[in-house]
Amino acid sequence: MNKKIKLSLLGTLIAGSALAVTLPIVSCSASTDVVVTPTVVTATATTAMTAYVADAADNAAQKAILTAGHKISTGTAFTALLAAVTFVQTDDTTIVPATADVIDSFEVTTGVAVPAAGTAIPAGAILTVHLKGGFTTDVALTITLGALGNAK
Repeated sequence: MNKKIKLSLLGTLIAGSALAVTLPIVSCSASTDVVVTPTVVTATATTAMTAYVADAADNAAQKAILTAGHKISTGTAFTALLAAVTFVQTDDTTIVPATADVIDSFEVTTGVAVPAAGTAIPAGAILTVHLKGGFTTDVALTITLGALGNAK
């Protein structure tokens, strides 16, 4: 009887140790994020940003918009920028999530210098697209914009 108890306890110890090691590994590696594949139409994004910059009150406001770190997460500019990006789920391309459900914000990560009034704002501003929680992508999601109209 004593041997049976010892074997039973040893078996419980081994099984418990195995679970203690494997459960954290499984839970850390299992992601519930939906992986999406983006398609970006740069011309649409450039048009949206050109309108956003043109609507700015003055040259200083234009500079603030095109400075690294400026985030766009609401308003007309955000809605227009959403139209520049579409998604499909990577593992099942028949599922097309709504862009507004996937994108949290757009951030100017590389700004451009806004010149004096009446001068063309050069191309080269880069927007980084930030996704909402629950979504991820296999590629870096950035948009390099074209020329953005004239400075005020």
